[in-house]
Amino acid sequence: MVCVWFSATVNLMSDSLNSFALYAVLPFAFISTFISYGKFIVNKYFNLLLLLYVWIFISVLWATDTAVAMRQINQILGSFILCYVFAVKAKDERNIVWLYLVYFLLLAFAWYYAYSNIFSVIELGEERVNDSKLNANTLAYYTFYFTFASYILGEVINFTFWKKIMRWIFLSTIPLSFYTAIFTASRQILIIQVPLLLILLYIRYIKGYRVGRKVGAFIVIIFCLLIALPSIQRIYDNSYLKERTEFDLKEDSRTKLVQDAFRVGMEHFPLGVGPGNYLVHSYSKKFSHNTYLELFANEGVVGLFIYIGLLSVFLNRQWKRYKKYDDNIFLSFFVFGVFFAIDGFFYSFYERLWLIGFFVIVASHSELYYKSKKTVDIKTK
Repeated sequence: MVCVWFSATVNLMSDSLNSFALYAVLPFAFISTFISYGKFIVNKYFNLLLLLYVWIFISVLWATDTAVAMRQINQILGSFILCYVFAVKAKDERNIVWLYLVYFLLLAFAWYYAYSNIFSVIELGEERVNDSKLNANTLAYYTFYFTFASYILGEVINFTFWKKIMRWIFLSTIPLSFYTAIFTASRQILIIQVPLLLILLYIRYIKGYRVGRKVGAFIVIIFCLLIALPSIQRIYDNSYLKERTEFDLKEDSRTKLVQDAFRVGMEHFPLGVGPGNYLVHSYSKKFSHNTYLELFANEGVVGLFIYIGLLSVFLNRQWKRYKKYDDNIFLSFFVFGVFFAIDGFFYSFYERLWLIGFFVIVASHSELYYKSKKTVDIKTK
């Protein structure tokens, strides 16, 4: 875990240390983890992700530009190494807290980097917190992960003091999400973060309680919104986020990229153009900002179906387990899966180690939690 924490800390802070982390520290963590665990088969989710990565490696054979393909293979290897470490470590309940806290570090250092390197060179309110090292969207995704991590830790931590701390941290993500949306001008916050927060708040503070508590909770929420609304409206009206939300979708660059990625995928059906090679065929020479169409263009229908299968297995298992046990933790896992799947329409996750890594943590944690439920069932019979 020390290796992973080190890698998360230096991710943005130092190019040389980040290279050292990627090419020495994380491979060392992988090797030591493999030696202790002894096999590559970890759980259903990691196995499907590994299958996807193997297919991507095979697709180098028909890549249009081999140099571009190998750059993505390099990224994929990093993602594989990190996800393997996460999947294996998540089999031990003692590691769960430390795994989620990795994303506390990533978000904290991302904001520190933005404050130290970006705030002074942009016009806040007219530009996004964004540069060549820190993508504004990535900051929004870290906020999404931080929100869910603080929520789930507030459910599974056994020590009362730390459980309360995590629950207060979760509540702090409400204003944090708003300011993240303003500074990054990320529409993802409006589409993902706001509904996610509302649903998680409902599950924790309203669902399953008596009508009186539900009415009281709604009154408190409405009261807080009425107090905060004037300030929220004033800040929003003077932000670049407002300008971006008013773009005509037909003229939005994301819409054009989606259409273009679909075109490339269909023109090279069914195998795609090879790893990362959508960049070669794209009119803009950029990636599509869409996990599903990026896979379709690069890896064809096979890569796309494997990834959709990965998400489907996760969602199906969580929903069935929730119905069986009526346990809100399984419902929370299911909610995370839904929003992670939706998020895939706005960015490409599968090859970015810290972004796909969080899914592996949550999915592996869900298996560990399910195992503990089955153990209790066996003991009570």
